[in-house]
Amino acid sequence: MKNLFRILIIVLSSTIAFAQAPQKMRYQAVIRDANSNLISNKTVGIRISILQESASGTSVYSETQTPETNVNGLISIEIGDETGFSSIDWTKGSFYLKTETDPTGNTNYTITSTSQLLSIPYALHAKTAETLIGGISLPPGRTKGDMQYWNGTAWVIIPTGKQGQFLQLSESGTPVWAGSPFASLTTTAASSLTTTSVITGGLISDNGSSPITKIGVCYSKLPNPDITDSITTDSIVSGSFVSTITGLTPSTTYYIRAYAMNETGTGYGNEISIITPVPKIGDTYLGGLITYIFQSGDPGYIAGEVHGFIAAPYDQGSGIEWGCTGTAIGCSATAIGTGASNTALIVASCSTAGIAAKVCDNLILNGYSDWFLPSKDELILMYNNLHTYGYGAFSYGHYWSSSETNANSATKMDFLAGSATGSTKSYTNKYVRAMRQF
Repeated sequence: MKNLFRILIIVLSSTIAFAQAPQKMRYQAVIRDANSNLISNKTVGIRISILQESASGTSVYSETQTPETNVNGLISIEIGDETGFSSIDWTKGSFYLKTETDPTGNTNYTITSTSQLLSIPYALHAKTAETLIGGISLPPGRTKGDMQYWNGTAWVIIPTGKQGQFLQLSESGTPVWAGSPFASLTTTAASSLTTTSVITGGLISDNGSSPITKIGVCYSKLPNPDITDSITTDSIVSGSFVSTITGLTPSTTYYIRAYAMNETGTGYGNEISIITPVPKIGDTYLGGLITYIFQSGDPGYIAGEVHGFIAAPYDQGSGIEWGCTGTAIGCSATAIGTGASNTALIVASCSTAGIAAKVCDNLILNGYSDWFLPSKDELILMYNNLHTYGYGAFSYGHYWSSSETNANSATKMDFLAGSATGSTKSYTNKYVRAMRQF
């Protein structure tokens, strides 16, 4: 059997990879016999040597292992566990990997293979690089973005250039900044922050190489916004400009940068960030004033989101009748969330023009057309949450609700006394204030 193994020819199809830390090489080989049959599930002995300069050069490292082949005849090992591997100076000359194999798993190595290591990994050079850098004395930088070059006798700092410039070699071989710069500017601190808007802007310190053609701010929910994101377009006044950003989402972080364009390109100011506040009662929002924010159990409540009612910012009229006296419309609902359905029923069932429900239903205000006449409980919210605290410029008169009490009367709210009672539908001494849901 021993002689049989001595005449085996082992074909090594090897792969070398390099571990990151600690310094090691991973080595794989497929072992076959003289008939190209895999040597599967067998323990083999292997000695690994790293030779310097040539395939027969001096061994600078050696170790032995007894791995087991898998069902495919593959062995996978890591090289570098023994003392001396980490001290190899990979910068000196070429290196070769020599493997000697004993198919019986012992140390009678009968099969030899040697191949050159054609590349040495960065990880194995790292220690040498650390030593090299540690021995160089570089002058400290002065400003973020400073670079250094070797002038033949010493390292020299290249001060930071301007946005839009690039480095090129001068005739003397010295790197210098070239090209036309972008405009230089800073972003103005945010002010007048609301749930949906903010005021910012920019200050131009240098127009760059040519006149500025366009300015404004760019903004996004992600850092480093640029002109491919949302932007404003503004006018320069004495080197500065003011930008008003609208249409923001409440309780959201935004990133903002001023920008300025010239014929060279686009320069950007520093980045600032804002967080729009959570909407609150009395805020101007989505067409009017926030009257109520839905709570758990309310119709329209969604956990984790902000929804509620908006009151129109001013009255839609006075001297308006409820309409259809003597006819029972059937819109007797008074609860929160019923005003819109009450209004729809009145509009569909009462042919009288100019009545309170139709005034609200036909209203287009601040870009919104989904207004309705509030129910009794919704009108009480207007009184308690807005009028009582001085919001909304309400009259101290009586306001119609959409809640019908019977064929001849409907509920009105006295904004002086704070009471809600029935009133004849045909009376015209009432005010109307529309509401919408958000």
